[in-house]
Amino acid sequence: MKRELPERFNYTSVIKQKILAEICPVISVEEALILDYLIGMCTSENEKIDAQRVDGYTWVNYEKIITDNPLLRAKTKGPITTKIKKLEGYGFIETKNIRFYGLPRKFIRLTELSEELVDKGANSSYYRAFLSIGVNEPQAIEMASDKKFLTNKAWSILRTIKTRDVPDAASYLYNTYQVWLEEDR
Repeated sequence: MKRELPERFNYTSVIKQKILAEICPVISVEEALILDYLIGMCTSENEKIDAQRVDGYTWVNYEKIITDNPLLRAKTKGPITTKIKKLEGYGFIETKNIRFYGLPRKFIRLTELSEELVDKGANSSYYRAFLSIGVNEPQAIEMASDKKFLTNKAWSILRTIKTRDVPDAASYLYNTYQVWLEEDR
């Protein structure tokens, strides 16, 4: 069974601003937040999300975009729809209307352009969780790319950080990872 990350990790956005500004100088911060969210959804290995995929397209609930991104300050789906249309116009995503469980739904697929913003080999949920507690990007990618670590140790460390309110969580996490690597050899 796939475990959900602790609540404190739910609202983390990781926007590679320099790359994004070079690729698309006209993108707004709100559009970048939504794009980051869509990248997270479309690359997620979560079983629930995977069950909502059809032919490489992922169904994304616009209401969830609103609740998971409080900085957007959106109250309705209208502004989200507009921004998703812009992201499609910029070439980051493709959308497709598909009947899913009898209802018409908007499905999204990342394009090659958005692939430049995806960290290859890293589990995006853990990667974001690691960054949210202050781990630097290279260390977050290293740990989020280590499938054995994610399977055997990462969740318990994150739970410890949350329940014990560890003062320097980033150092604790990475140091624990290093010790685990030595023990695992």
